[in-house]
Amino acid sequence: MEVSCPTCRGPIKSDNINVAKDTAYCVKCESLHALSSLASSNSTQSTPRFDPYEKVDGLVVDDKSYMWTIDVSHRSKKALFLIPFTCLWAGGSMYSIYGQQYLSGEYDIVTSLFGIPFLLGSLFLIGMCFMSMFGRTHISCDNDKALYFIGVGAIGKYRRFRWSSITKVNDSSSIYYDYDDFDDEAFHHSHVHHEHDSFGHRHHHGRRHRFFGRRRAHRVSRLSLVGEEEYNIGKGLNAKQRAYIAGFLRTKIK
Repeated sequence: MEVSCPTCRGPIKSDNINVAKDTAYCVKCESLHALSSLASSNSTQSTPRFDPYEKVDGLVVDDKSYMWTIDVSHRSKKALFLIPFTCLWAGGSMYSIYGQQYLSGEYDIVTSLFGIPFLLGSLFLIGMCFMSMFGRTHISCDNDKALYFIGVGAIGKYRRFRWSSITKVNDSSSIYYDYDDFDDEAFHHSHVHHEHDSFGHRHHHGRRHRFFGRRRAHRVSRLSLVGEEEYNIGKGLNAKQRAYIAGFLRTKIK
């Protein structure tokens, strides 16, 4: 059976296909798929073509051939929950740990050290609030000078590189697991990249099975530019935004 990975469009080897478990694992982009859906899509559908005129919420593209920009807003409704939660968390913890020391004029080093994790947590939540209200991702290229930025205003992470050094755009997802059980065959066919995790052995009905601890499946999606270096650029983007950006950037690779 020959199937292709819908993420990277590469072939999936038969060694990584498990018909009984209905799984197909792509080693190239480390993504796990349902075999039945892949067989169906590979036989009845062609790969969807990129539509540059598709409207995607929060995404604006300015394309002038040799000079182009992509701007994506990270504004999200989750700010409606994050902002009041952060006010309660940061305000309550910072006042009880540091505010009372300031008001009383007495400094307690033990209490202050105990409050450091709460302080770091508060800064993290405040950053998430700003990203959910004003955050943006910017990708641009001007005569081979490419720039990637993610942050708020002018504060954030910058990456500068030559666009001509990029040879591939990957829009992939991986599934990671925590504490549950499955046998050797599933481990071999679909989770070879988790060899570092712990596992035990037990006997069941006269047969020996290997079990790997996991709780539940977690899907991690990422968008990356591959060339002389690999740049991950998909943080905070939803599936439609990643798909459009990946399709657009692939048209710019010579």
